[in-house]
Amino acid sequence: MAEGHSYESMQREYMKVFGALMGLSVLTVLAAMLPLHGPIGITLGLLIAAVKTLMVMYIFMHLKFDHPYLRIMVIVPLFLLCIMIFAFKVLGI
Repeated sequence: MAEGHSYESMQREYMKVFGALMGLSVLTVLAAMLPLHGPIGITLGLLIAAVKTLMVMYIFMHLKFDHPYLRIMVIVPLFLLCIMIFAFKVLGI
């Protein structure tokens, strides 16, 4: 556990993230029901997935307590992966 953080505060933070992930999961299901095809639907799905991924990495993988440069080295490849998936899906490569 990180220094200066009580069990109760960390538990509250985990529950907030859990609630946000559940809300984003519901949003993902609702977005999948929309008749969005092509780049708009793909972009919406990738955005929701990227936000959920960043939340998990930031809290549960403890990037919150790591050096900012390490966070950048994790977030930039995730961003590039999203761009690559988007390009493959839209361009049909």
